[in-house]
Amino acid sequence: MFRRLKAALKRKITIMVINHDGSKVRQVSLSQLIICLFIILMSSAFCWSFLIVSKNVDYRFAKWELAKARKHLEVISGEWNKYRQTLTGFSMLEGKVREMLAMKKRDTIIKFTGLGGPGESDEVQINRWLKENEQQFRLRVEKELGSLAAGASKQTERFQALEKQLAKQKSLMEARPCGWPVKGWITSGFGPRNHPTKKKIMQHNGIDIANEVGTPVRSTAPGLVTFAGWTKGYGRVMIIDHGYGWSTRYGHLTRFKTKVGRRVLRGEVIAYLGNSGESTGPHLQYEVRRHSVPQDPAKYLEQKTDL
Repeated sequence: MFRRLKAALKRKITIMVINHDGSKVRQVSLSQLIICLFIILMSSAFCWSFLIVSKNVDYRFAKWELAKARKHLEVISGEWNKYRQTLTGFSMLEGKVREMLAMKKRDTIIKFTGLGGPGESDEVQINRWLKENEQQFRLRVEKELGSLAAGASKQTERFQALEKQLAKQKSLMEARPCGWPVKGWITSGFGPRNHPTKKKIMQHNGIDIANEVGTPVRSTAPGLVTFAGWTKGYGRVMIIDHGYGWSTRYGHLTRFKTKVGRRVLRGEVIAYLGNSGESTGPHLQYEVRRHSVPQDPAKYLEQKTDL
């Protein structure tokens, strides 16, 4: 069989080239072995070319996939940075709010947990993700974004609660009377004293501030005028309800500048100093009450309301 194959390969095949212009006919004799080798060589070259083209297509496809992943990453990074900036802003706001409220402990108003966000190692982590499968990469990053979104949402809820607490704290501070209701000097303090007209020891629920008749009297806190009229002891007296249990009384007035049902601001002129009622001279009887319990007004004359 080997001899037959060898003999067959030695056989020659003649190829004739005939020109149509009638010139000499050319012929080439080639053995079947050379022809077989030529066919094998051409087939190998074709296969090699096909392999190179295939690899080039795969490379282009991979490059396109990488560009697509990078574009998707840019969108995600934008969202990531937005959440990070939000959380950073929350953290800064928390510090300012706590400084305003002069807090020493984190749980004074509300306990904060879950603060965080991307750090310096994010770039290394992102580059590693780019080398992973696109689907796994997308799922992984979306999970991280979901975690950030949830954290931002919870932080928003916490700060909304803090905002309400701060508004309440601010209203409470604004309701507290402070400052002098009228210019003058204190002639009688808070507590037991010898009554100037009844000549016996009685509790004095306010302080007396003396000055000339007609000196402007101002509200020491914003509030609602609930009474403006005459009583035997106070003479012309005005009562203002400031909320949260706080109220103030202004007695021995000569006349009113506002009336019942009107809201007044801190420092607004509400009446004028006089000598009405049981009084031995022009002065203002100023009282501060908390839940109807008399307080010493002198404690609130120099206080401030700044948060």
